Amino acid sequence: MPMTGGGDSNQQKDIFLIIIAFLAGIITMIKGYDDLNGQLTKGQKFRKLIVGCFGSFITVFAVFEVFAYFGLPTRLCLALSAVFGYLGGDVSIKLLLGYIEKLVDKKVDKIGDK
Repeated sequence: MPMTGGGDSNQQKDIFLIIIAFLAGIITMIKGYDDLNGQLTKGQKFRKLIVGCFGSFITVFAVFEVFAYFGLPTRLCLALSAVFGYLGGDVSIKLLLGYIEKLVDKKVDKIGDK
């Protein structure tokens, strides 16, 4: 099934997007893997893998949609989104976790003030 610009089925595009996002997440986690001298349990390792894949997937999907909006061919959009997912997956998840921590801290402060 060769991929060409413009005439791809949406299902084929979505399958390739999911595969690329998953692989970019796995590679990102392998690249930044720190076991802390064996102190992480299997559950913690699995959680780091899921969080890393999630951040990479969001990055890949967002970048793909931006490039597709500008009318680039599907293959080029997939390639560029994979690069951005690989490079930006860990950064995007750190920003997302920082935002969630701020929200939780605000709610804890509001509860503490009452």
